[in-house]
Amino acid sequence: MTYVMEWQMVWKDVLIGFTVAGVIAAFVPESFFHGLFSWRWPDRR
Repeated sequence: MTYVMEWQMVWKDVLIGFTVAGVIAAFVPESFFHGLFSWRWPDRR
């Protein structure tokens, strides 16, 4: 029974994680991520 409950928790965490990632990807502009992750190489895109 513990095994099933652990997988239920993992599934819930994965579902919440994908939902949050999807919302962030939908509402945060690409330029924000470009500025955040390519600050070292500003000429690369």
